[in-house]
Amino acid sequence: MRQSLLSINFFKSRIILSYVTIIFMILSIFIGYIFISKGKGNIYQELNYTTLGLIVLVVVAVLLLMWFLIKQLTRDMEAVNLEVSDTMAELELKLENALKISEYKSIYLENVSYEVRTPLNTLMGMLQMLKLSSLD
Repeated sequence: MRQSLLSINFFKSRIILSYVTIIFMILSIFIGYIFISKGKGNIYQELNYTTLGLIVLVVVAVLLLMWFLIKQLTRDMEAVNLEVSDTMAELELKLENALKISEYKSIYLENVSYEVRTPLNTLMGMLQMLKLSSLD
């Protein structure tokens, strides 16, 4: 269940990352077209502005993608931590039950041992007395 949940989250994050990348690519092409299509002034100056605009868009895209990935990893880690804490609570409960069962088993064996030893000791004593006595 948890593995399928993480894989679903992984594919959702990949789809969102693809959409964000496509949007930034379209924006960078659009901004580049706007700067070049103005045609005013020196072409080198406009290319510098275009390059600067594209660099800014790429930096923003990378920062946004990093933020998104960090958020996704944080959510996945919280899910794993929640599952680990649930498992630990379950294991602690099973340990308590196992200790109680072990204690009950020890008490039972003590009682059974006493109940078995008493008649055996009696029989052993009687056999020793018969062995020591002369049967005529």
